[in-house]
Amino acid sequence: MYPSQSARRQHRSKYRHKSTYGGLCTAYGALCHASKTPQILICAGSWAGLAPHPKRITSCIDLTKLETCYESKRFSKLLLAAAIISGPVVAATDGELSTTDSVGTATINAKIPPMVMITGLNDMDLGEYNPASPSDLEGATTFCVYRNARSGQYYLKMAGDGGGTGAVQNAFQLGNGTASEEIDYSVEYRPNPNVSYVDYDTPDQTTGLLGASSDFDCADGVQARLRVKIAEADARRAVEGDYSGDLVVTVTVE
Repeated sequence: MYPSQSARRQHRSKYRHKSTYGGLCTAYGALCHASKTPQILICAGSWAGLAPHPKRITSCIDLTKLETCYESKRFSKLLLAAAIISGPVVAATDGELSTTDSVGTATINAKIPPMVMITGLNDMDLGEYNPASPSDLEGATTFCVYRNARSGQYYLKMAGDGGGTGAVQNAFQLGNGTASEEIDYSVEYRPNPNVSYVDYDTPDQTTGLLGASSDFDCADGVQARLRVKIAEADARRAVEGDYSGDLVVTVTVE
């Protein structure tokens, strides 16, 4: 039964409501709040009189004198006591009192995040152009992509460090220190030895899903491969000098 109106007024004037506990208690009735674990239920109210709802409550700690919702230092003690009484035990099962042995079990949890790693890329020396025997300048490297997923898949994108033209940035170009003296090169890739090379025409363009190795060191033979090429016509027209540039290869989890 609710207290009288005069008693409620007296109670209201005696204790000043703290917003910290406002979500747990109301001034004139008992509310039972269920936590994520159904059996952990705390009856939080300033007054006695309201029984737990039978369809929602299976057990309820009786904190009917919880003036602590209104600036009482006993709140933390009562709430801690309720947690100890109703809270989950750490061990999945407790042992029994015994004169020989007692066995309990504890659940152990761990989580491994999605991971991907690229290793084994090598620098590529395309050699020196020979006008007496003109041909494209080519270089290639294998590399390993490890993925710790059952699907073993990843996305790939590549970028050069050339200045580019117009909207094209991170162009596939080699330079010799002068912006106007750069040589274009093309890039091809294949995710494993059993498929053909695919042209990679646009820098920073993400590919579709590719098959990775499930072995950390690619001992299973799933090796990806890159091939770069300077066309003979571009090499023939280039200004003399030593050219270099970086090809940045990024692999991403799906």
